[in-house]
Amino acid sequence: MKAQRFYQYAVAKYPQSTARIARALVYYRQGRVTQLAPNRYTVRGSHTYDVDLETHTCTCIDAVEGKAPQVALTATGQLVYGCKHWFAAIMARIGLE
Repeated sequence: MKAQRFYQYAVAKYPQSTARIARALVYYRQGRVTQLAPNRYTVRGSHTYDVDLETHTCTCIDAVEGKAPQVALTATGQLVYGCKHWFAAIMARIGLE
């Protein structure tokens, strides 16, 4: 139930990222997210990507090249790109199931 509520919240807040959020939920439910440290995760998609929720970064091409939609701007002015790996790491962090 928590997963469905988060999905609905995220899609409402970031409608441009609906497909990415849906795929992130699949990755999360399939156990493809591994926590390495309090804010660091790996997410296995077509490759394995590193996500750091403290620095708001992911090593995937969508995040590195800014192809994923911008979902936030940090207090220091850093753009946060909402790739599916980033959403999957957030789901793991808050423990949706």
